Amino acid sequence: MESRSKYIVTKGNGISAGKGYPTINIYTDFDNGIYHCQCSVLDSLYYGIMSVVDRLGEIHLLGFDKECYGESIEIVDKTMINKDLIIDAAMHLYSKDIINLLEETYE
Repeated sequence: MESRSKYIVTKGNGISAGKGYPTINIYTDFDNGIYHCQCSVLDSLYYGIMSVVDRLGEIHLLGFDKECYGESIEIVDKTMINKDLIIDAAMHLYSKDIINLLEETYE
């Protein structure tokens, strides 16, 4: 298990939310790549998937649909899924296949 890391949620451009997959945006020192993660935000724990490109992390949390700009988010655990696959923010990782797989895994 990785060490816990705390970050402040920043406002994004709303592209993911418009596609039905809202994300939490953070600036991080994680390596570029795709991770599955476990995060604590607003006193609750969620599973999700995170894309990191050039220090910007976009996290889609399963079952989370609240606004939390300026709030603290704690990444409790993360595991890199793919370090070579980098998804541009406009293209997004959040396909229905990946979301469905995560939902089946953590139900």
